[in-house]
Amino acid sequence: MAVCPCCQESLPSSAGPDDLCAKCAGALETGVDNSPAGAVVAQRVLGSASDAPEAVQGIAQPEKPRLPRPWIVTILALQNYVGALGCLIAAIYELIKFRVDLLLLCLFASLVTYAIASGLWRLKDWARWATIVLSLLNLFTGEPWVLFPLYALVGGGPMVIICGRVVTILLIVYLLSRRIDNAFGVSPLNLKWRLAVGILALVCFVIPLTKAEPELNAIKWHLRHGDRVTVNGVSFPIYQWQMPGELSDESRLEIRDIPGPLRPQDRFSALTIAGRLEDENGQPEDFRTLSPPELVDRKYKSYQKAGYTDLQKFQTTVRGQTLECIKETRYGDAIYCYGEGPIYSIFFVGSDNSLERFNHMIAEAR
Repeated sequence: MAVCPCCQESLPSSAGPDDLCAKCAGALETGVDNSPAGAVVAQRVLGSASDAPEAVQGIAQPEKPRLPRPWIVTILALQNYVGALGCLIAAIYELIKFRVDLLLLCLFASLVTYAIASGLWRLKDWARWATIVLSLLNLFTGEPWVLFPLYALVGGGPMVIICGRVVTILLIVYLLSRRIDNAFGVSPLNLKWRLAVGILALVCFVIPLTKAEPELNAIKWHLRHGDRVTVNGVSFPIYQWQMPGELSDESRLEIRDIPGPLRPQDRFSALTIAGRLEDENGQPEDFRTLSPPELVDRKYKSYQKAGYTDLQKFQTTVRGQTLECIKETRYGDAIYCYGEGPIYSIFFVGSDNSLERFNHMIAEAR
């Protein structure tokens, strides 16, 4: 009995040894069989794909399946959606304040962040590369972008900042992996490009650390001495990125904070808390001729004489002791306080975050 040489189906007795069945002959002539079996039939007949006619070469083949969206990419997309919403809320606030430049900036940031979030959600490769570029920029500037919810809750402590930078490095490595190439439906990235981006990420990670000696010294100091300093029997908390200066002792605390690249959100501040009598230059003195209210009045008049108008007198309490204070806000916040002991004087200059830390420091004295 004659059989089809391709599919081995039985043929009529009148068929010759090289005749094909109707199905195989139709696939060869028209290429209408789109099933995998049809492709096999054509290959058996013609030997190889290069020998097949154009119609057979065009037979549809099953596509390589994409991986589902990885959960880390989902988290990144949701994070960007939240960021876009935050920028939009900030834009509404700037609109209320009639600050057009900041309004446009917030709107632009909201649109860009939303576009990246949508691209990640739909597994668009350009969104992946946008995330890699932003991660490199965050490594260089020091912002812990990938940990921003935790950063917003607990603040920029040393562990949060350092962990954020390490996680950012791991995120870049992950986004360059072959698994992510498959999930985004693109060809695997050349090994040279992977190495180039990895080296760039490492450089962005290391360069800020070489300029962060004050922060690294502060971490060492806190590990050795804890988080509080005592001045004339009064204990004050010390911010995690700060440490007492060289002129500090048991009767005097001096801090000069010059933020490095690990703290781009902070600004310069200076603080002196004296548990002894001293003059305006910080030199010890045996007695005062003026009371704390009189010292505040003298400072107030000197500011007025110099043309300052943003002046405020107030009182603050340090572990039950009331101090007379004056505050000037023309170029940031400058605060002078005077008391009768155990704390005799306090001087602070700074703004924004540093002012909040100063108020916390005074409130938590014990």
